[in-house]
Amino acid sequence: MITRIEIENFRSIIRGGRAVITEGINFIHGPNGSGKTSILEAIAIAFTALSGLGGVGIGLVTS
Repeated sequence: MITRIEIENFRSIIRGGRAVITEGINFIHGPNGSGKTSILEAIAIAFTALSGLGGVGIGLVTS
């Protein structure tokens, strides 16, 4: 289970951000351009090494 997210210098998140994830349903909300999709994209890349927007491997995992 994800319990904490820290992101820095990724897409629209420049200065870094931190979020604590609790058990149950968690909501991500904010105005347009605030980084909501960037948070979800960062999680997807961390787990799959694939860009969720384009489905392209970004070379994080090597064999």
